[in-house]
Amino acid sequence: DGVEHLFVDLRFYGGGSTDAAGARVRHLIAEAYETSSFGEVRTVPFSADLRDAVTTWDNSLFEATQAMFDRQPNGRWRFRDDDVMTVEPAPEHFRGRVTLLSSSANSSGSTMLLGELQQRAGLMVVGEPTGGNIEGCTAGTIVFCELPNSGVRIRVPLIKTVTGLEADSPGTGVTPDVVVPVTAGSFFAGRDEALEAAMR
Repeated sequence: DGVEHLFVDLRFYGGGSTDAAGARVRHLIAEAYETSSFGEVRTVPFSADLRDAVTTWDNSLFEATQAMFDRQPNGRWRFRDDDVMTVEPAPEHFRGRVTLLSSSANSSGSTMLLGELQQRAGLMVVGEPTGGNIEGCTAGTIVFCELPNSGVRIRVPLIKTVTGLEADSPGTGVTPDVVVPVTAGSFFAGRDEALEAAMR
């Protein structure tokens, strides 16, 4: 349609499926690049007592054996089949310039998506520093456990994702190339200063 500059507004995308994020990446890049993401656990295999005490949407981790992991210097176990892979542009990828908009509402999968596109694909990020941790998060497989005395239901993540992306400070999110904080004045005036800055 003759569009030369695409603004991708991820400011209200809190996180979610890495499969969806990975599919989106292929439409926004013009050149292939290498990426890596590893899953780590603290203990394997999991005990039968733990299996009986929790529920989850993915029981496959409970079937894991030590043969599926490599022991790391930090004492954790890393999935052996995780490896460096090449991300190829989709055949119908956007061929113009791409700028991403970020906010403090980004975390988890959206922070990793923004970091991936910024650091590995070289796309520009404009907006607020994100929440979350660009180095990885602890989603993937989460178990649910109801505490017997209080009845409180808790969520416990079992896998840590390690992205290989670099944070400005350990445990922090994405720092935009152009930082544009949301001010009270711009908010109440209905101005989108991040989009204005990106368009400039």
